[in-house]
Amino acid sequence: MNFTLEEKEFIDLMADVNKENNTKISLKKYREILEKKQGYEIFNWEVISDIIAYKDSPLCVISCAGSGKTTVLLLRLAYKLRNNEINPAKTAVFSFLKSDAEKLRSEFTKLCSKLNINSAMYNAIRFGTVHSVFLEVLRYAGVNWEIISESKRMGLIRSATKGITVLKSQEELVNLSTLFTLFSNSLKPINQVLLENESSLDLLPNEVIAIYERFTDLKSNLKVLDFDDIQTYLYRGLLANENLSKYISKLYTSLYIDECQDLSTIQYEVLKHYFKGDNKDLFAIGDDDQAIYSWRGGDVDIITKKFQEDFGFTVKKLEYNYRCKSNIVNFVKKSIVKNKVRFEKELKAYSTGGKINIISAKSMSLLDMATALEDEINSLSLKEQNNTAILMRINRHAIPIMLVLLKNKISFITSSDLMTLTADKAFCSVLDLIKMCTNSKTLAECGGVLKSILGYRADKIKTIAEKLLDLDENDVRLLAEPLYYFHSLAKQYKVDKDFDALVFNACTQFGSLVYDYNKLYGEAIIYAGNCIDYIRKYFITEDKYNLASLNEAISMINDEMILCKNAKTGVILSTVHSAKGKGWDNVILFADTEKSFPPDSMCAVAIYEEERRLHYVACTRAVENLTIVTADNNMGDFLKECDFSCVEEV
Repeated sequence: MNFTLEEKEFIDLMADVNKENNTKISLKKYREILEKKQGYEIFNWEVISDIIAYKDSPLCVISCAGSGKTTVLLLRLAYKLRNNEINPAKTAVFSFLKSDAEKLRSEFTKLCSKLNINSAMYNAIRFGTVHSVFLEVLRYAGVNWEIISESKRMGLIRSATKGITVLKSQEELVNLSTLFTLFSNSLKPINQVLLENESSLDLLPNEVIAIYERFTDLKSNLKVLDFDDIQTYLYRGLLANENLSKYISKLYTSLYIDECQDLSTIQYEVLKHYFKGDNKDLFAIGDDDQAIYSWRGGDVDIITKKFQEDFGFTVKKLEYNYRCKSNIVNFVKKSIVKNKVRFEKELKAYSTGGKINIISAKSMSLLDMATALEDEINSLSLKEQNNTAILMRINRHAIPIMLVLLKNKISFITSSDLMTLTADKAFCSVLDLIKMCTNSKTLAECGGVLKSILGYRADKIKTIAEKLLDLDENDVRLLAEPLYYFHSLAKQYKVDKDFDALVFNACTQFGSLVYDYNKLYGEAIIYAGNCIDYIRKYFITEDKYNLASLNEAISMINDEMILCKNAKTGVILSTVHSAKGKGWDNVILFADTEKSFPPDSMCAVAIYEEERRLHYVACTRAVENLTIVTADNNMGDFLKECDFSCVEEV
């Protein structure tokens, strides 16, 4: 391993540092310097001073949302560097995203400049993602395979599905990729992971396993690794090679982990090897109330239990929220404290005020809720729109919002994980359903569509299709019923050529029928039909409503949605997961209903508590104004728990 500075170079450097920098600085002087600098004057120094100057190790800081935890990490790191308490050449700061690591490095550089710390010293500190730091050790161990991009990984997964299944949309591909990441991060047997996540895919367990094995073989044959492989290969190497474990334990004497609540099981097990050794300076900071990544292997027990059990971490707390105004903090605090797996925290707001508004739509229809936002968004000035975020539980919820914003000619920016029309599996299935009816396809040719809708195996669908015409209507088997209905729908269209009726029946009535076999997907089909109806009403100008005009409108809307992913100004549209770590003056939480927060009130306790944490994260992205869109008599479980004495309008 090559470091920026070797031990001898560090010693020589310290001898060259000017007298002022080589003289230890008192905490009082440190505070005086920084309080004169913009950005550090609001901190409760009585609280953070104890963290910055704490001598014993290891130390875990439990923070709340908006507490400035990253800044506190950097303040402690700079203080120790300024007082020669750490060796910069053997200090590493871990984060989880490349952008976060780059931001940490940038902010630390600014901080050190204010403290007149020699640049060679602070540049010697290693800032990197967990994966990048792991990769260094993997390279040392002799694994030199190419690291592939996320797009190439997706391409290999798609290739691995050939002959096993046909992925109908980008949504299915993303779900499959996420599941494979969970395999790696959780360290659980694949069968157990599939059992715990059976609703995420329409594929049978043996199909998923076959695709995963083929995907693994493809990477091996090409001699490439994805990001999941980096930690998997290193974990296996550490278990098999004691010398590698000894090597990794000597790499760093100081380890700092930002957002430690996001650690997955396998990442923690690898980090334990870094932690080995005496007299190490270990520092972790995070918020147990913001642990929201179990779906990709995150484990809240690491921050709440394992740090103390495995290493005897001392726990200190940051309880002031400097981001959100008091009404917002007090509103959501009443809900999050109901979680059992968490540290007790006071959760105090630094600033008073804040406005909370509840908008109640006439129904739980996503389009009804999106339409209810029109007046709210249109009332904002252009400047306010550019500091407004609309947050949603899942990426599919973005589609009706985008339709409403496009109809009102309001600019918006979408995060990369949000769907377009043609990336939505249900929407694609409905369109295929309509196309097949208008093109008079045979029953046997319709099997692929119904497989995607119902999750049936292709061979079973084909058998049903072939035999259906020989069956008496009253004897149609349960599995054949949707196919039989589809056949009737197509025949009816041949007679009356009524496109309106076809679309209505394909979306609404067929969706209701599918609901009996696949509840979630039946709802998605009905919702897709509502979107098509909205498109017809506001985006199709021709008097004659037909398949051609519908396709043209969908193509135009889809192009606009794609363009908005690269937009510079406008209302931000984001999932709550993607919004973590960010904040806006105005936040609108969309579809805070009984089927969104949480999606399933009967889920396991651990999942239910994570959903409550997700709701807390969503609400605490708001600085000044929090607007919540719900439906009449259908508030989400966690919204009901909040303190409505803080609400301006109900």
